[in-house]
Amino acid sequence: MTASRRCPGRSLLRRLAVVFGLAWAFSLTAHRGLADGREFSATRHDLRVGIDTRWAGCRHGGYYPIRIRVTNTGVPRNLTFEFKPQEHRLPQVSRTVGIEQNATVQMTLSIPMVGVGNYGTLTLLNDGRALQGMSWDLSLPDLNFNEAIRPSVLVISPGNVDMTALESAVQARFNPTGSSSGRYGYSSSVSNDHQVVPPLMLPDSWLDYSGLDYVFVPLDVLNALPTGTRAAIIHWAETGGTLVVTKVGGTADQSEPLKRALGLESRAAAFRAWSPADVSARVKISLIPTEQIESAGGGGGSVEGQTEPARQVMASKFTWPESGEAYQTLRLMQGSVVAFPKDPFSGSARDWAWFLTERPSDASNWPERHGLSSRRGNSEFLMFDIPGLRGVPVYAFLTLITIFALAIGPVNYFILWKRKRLWMLVVTIPAIAFLTSATLFGYSTIAHGFSVRSRTRSITVLDQNSRDAVTTARTSLFAGLSPSRGLRYSPETAVYPVWSNMPDENGGLDWTDTQAFDSSWIRSRTRTQFVSVNHRTERGRLVIGNSDGTSLPVENGFPWAIESLVLAGADGRMYVGGPIPAGAGTNLTLMTDPQTQLAALNEALSRYPLKFPEGAASINMNSSYNRYRGGYYPGYGYDSGLGAVSFNGSRFEKLFASWRSTENAGPKLDARSYLAIFSENPGVEKGAEPVNEVAPTYALLGYY
Repeated sequence: MTASRRCPGRSLLRRLAVVFGLAWAFSLTAHRGLADGREFSATRHDLRVGIDTRWAGCRHGGYYPIRIRVTNTGVPRNLTFEFKPQEHRLPQVSRTVGIEQNATVQMTLSIPMVGVGNYGTLTLLNDGRALQGMSWDLSLPDLNFNEAIRPSVLVISPGNVDMTALESAVQARFNPTGSSSGRYGYSSSVSNDHQVVPPLMLPDSWLDYSGLDYVFVPLDVLNALPTGTRAAIIHWAETGGTLVVTKVGGTADQSEPLKRALGLESRAAAFRAWSPADVSARVKISLIPTEQIESAGGGGGSVEGQTEPARQVMASKFTWPESGEAYQTLRLMQGSVVAFPKDPFSGSARDWAWFLTERPSDASNWPERHGLSSRRGNSEFLMFDIPGLRGVPVYAFLTLITIFALAIGPVNYFILWKRKRLWMLVVTIPAIAFLTSATLFGYSTIAHGFSVRSRTRSITVLDQNSRDAVTTARTSLFAGLSPSRGLRYSPETAVYPVWSNMPDENGGLDWTDTQAFDSSWIRSRTRTQFVSVNHRTERGRLVIGNSDGTSLPVENGFPWAIESLVLAGADGRMYVGGPIPAGAGTNLTLMTDPQTQLAALNEALSRYPLKFPEGAASINMNSSYNRYRGGYYPGYGYDSGLGAVSFNGSRFEKLFASWRSTENAGPKLDARSYLAIFSENPGVEKGAEPVNEVAPTYALLGYY
């Protein structure tokens, strides 16, 4: 009896030992990537559910994909997956799908990463009723106020990938002091932001890759992906990301499988030319002075004045070939593709330092690429205000309130007292209050109305050969009365809110039929701004004839009128013209006097610049106090930690700047390309219809 009583205790100890042993073994065999996410599975209620939340990026914006696979062995039903955040920091997101008996459905629940916070619960509902045992606690990427901005990397691979060398180069390149500011009790070092995922259950929408900077994938894996998944990754690269294709087997410009995978034969000439690696960037990483480390807070320094990652880079040797064929780069719409003949992860930290040094800074930096962070306030919010939009009429309201207080109080009482009718106070007080309220409401209605006003600044990049179009737009909205149906966007449009301050609470999003944001995203009489990126197929085009040496015939095949047009021919010569109504044709003239001939174009590009409205000023980015969660805390709220990130420095605004005529040279255009300024909206989504457009700027950069 005694022995039998002791067995349960020993059995429990053995079980605990097995559990810890398995956990330790798993930690040794897991992918060498560190980011957010886990895998879940459950079999209940005649359903088999598999959930994968492993991913990278989204610390400053983008959509985080929760990939779901469901098999229904029961009767047909409508299933809803609902994500609810803790403390309402992230939006509440849901999606409903119908599933037949013995059918399997694979879907993605895309979570817009806006505001602070990262915890939430994913729940499965059947016809609106939560299913018992079908709820999972999730941890998504969070915003770290103290960490340096670094690239987010997703590696698609069926096996393990050793990312140690890449991580050392990233740390040395983007966090050279190896420290964090350690303010107010937070002193963690920069977290790794890379993840390795197998080529299974990958999203088939480019939005789900929108929070990443780099995607690495071997060529054979890329070719083996389902058509929709491969297209989504390429579309993401076209919107501004960097796709890195490894194990090509040779130089990229000679690889037929790579050409087929990217569909290069159907693209414009500008998107078919590979550039060799810049060997001049193949230099040793710069030394870091000891005093720089000490002034930044210590953390990770060495006797030679180097952080540990920097020392690892310095101690390693180059292993990639010292030639332009080490890797090649191809411009792809607004992004790029990098191709490696072999597996780059076998390279050293110094090799990766070469690669990262050559890459443009905004390729590795989500906030710099977009000019904002969707998870904190923006000090440049008022630089994109709607012209003519008046603020709160403070003095008018104060005057009306003062008159109201005097009329309903002493004046009302004195008049009735003189007439010996004080009993009428029960009538006059409500009447005066009603008239005052009606006056205030009428004044507000006259001042702001009920409609939605908008200001848009957009650029569309179009490849006429492949018909791929990418539109980036910054839109400012002001609703006199919030639209009851909220905002509606295409499922192929990424929407990044621009906050005037740290968001305390976000609304809901339903993916069932479209990308439907509820009305809390656009509140009545509240300035609202978004940056949107849309990928679509565009059938409109500019039809270009043959030049006679002094003129070039063109036809506007777009359904929108062109206000001004400048075109670079196959020989690089520039032609100008406009306006051109939709469906009409004209002859462009050879540009011989840029200052005169480009006056209309420069006026259109400079007509509505980014600037603060009169009487407004920039919010100090280094302000000691910013509002956060109902209180005031030093260093939080606006662009704290973002350094020089500005919308003026985004890829979007850099394009605008490159088009403005400088030194009478005209806009910088590639051969066989053109720049068109439209006088009407060329299909840019505003989220609400109808809207009253104010001060719009619509540009299109086309390649043929």
